[in-house]
Amino acid sequence: MANSYDPHALLGVGLGASKDEIEKAWLRKAKHVHPDVSSAPDATEQFKRLTDARDLLIRRLEQVLPTPPSPADRYTPSQPVDEDEQERIIQHTRRMRRAEQRHRSRQQANVGRKARRAERAGEQARRERERRHEREAQEYREAARRNRERLERERQERQARQEEREREQEARARQERDRRRRLEREQAERRQQERERAKQAEQARAAEEQARREAEAQQREAEAQQRKAEAQAQQRERERLERLRAEEAAEAKRREQSRPRWAQRTAPPKPEPRRRTPAPAVRHDTASARSTRDAGRCAWKGCDVSQQLSEPVQTVLGLRRFCAEHRQAYLQRNADRASKRASASRSRR
Repeated sequence: MANSYDPHALLGVGLGASKDEIEKAWLRKAKHVHPDVSSAPDATEQFKRLTDARDLLIRRLEQVLPTPPSPADRYTPSQPVDEDEQERIIQHTRRMRRAEQRHRSRQQANVGRKARRAERAGEQARRERERRHEREAQEYREAARRNRERLERERQERQARQEEREREQEARARQERDRRRRLEREQAERRQQERERAKQAEQARAAEEQARREAEAQQREAEAQQRKAEAQAQQRERERLERLRAEEAAEAKRREQSRPRWAQRTAPPKPEPRRRTPAPAVRHDTASARSTRDAGRCAWKGCDVSQQLSEPVQTVLGLRRFCAEHRQAYLQRNADRASKRASASRSRR
């Protein structure tokens, strides 16, 4: 915008511009320099100058300057009048024109007042807008500050929650490590206990096997002694029988010799006493005993018990295992048979 106070140069119009052109030029300029749209520090002063230039040009166009009366403007009465009456009529006409000029001036003054009032209202509205804008900016700054504070609090809260989660994760990881270590210790202790129990069980099985072997050795020794005693008893029985047969033969011979000759031929020969065959020697069949042990069933006829069997017992068929009930019955039966044989041998003696 030009730095001149010339209203025509300020508005950018020519000297013969009309009122519409002046208004359009003012509106075109005001769109750029109005304080509501311009951020220049002197926007208010520029807008005032622009408005004053417009008002001045419009007043110049509407202002009627007094001109000397021309003959055409003189009042020509229809009837002849004297000079005094004619002067009075001319004065009256001039008064009317001056009244009309005053009325126009007042109208122009009213327009100017209205324009200044509108300008003051616009200025007041602009100031009100500025105050509103300032309040809004203050509120915006306050809201931005609160928002920043809220974001900072949220960031701190998130950071605190993140730290809390990290502490919880670290605590859980520490608990998990402790639990794993405790489980490893417990597993190591269980393995150690299992090894100890296995070692003790192995020692117990070894001791049991040793005791079983010793018991079997003692059983075999007792059975050997028993067989030896039975063999000796059978040998004594055979010797006794042979003695008895020898004595009976000698007695028969003696009786035969003491009988008369005629009776000796008719006497039938006495049959030879029947010899008892000795019991076959019991042979220790380890394979049979092993197969019997592996069978895992009671050797008593009709018994199907396969658990809690006793130690192997020497029988006529070899080593056999019985349940507790039938083992006692088998030993009792053998004892009864032995006692019967002993009593029979004693009675024969």
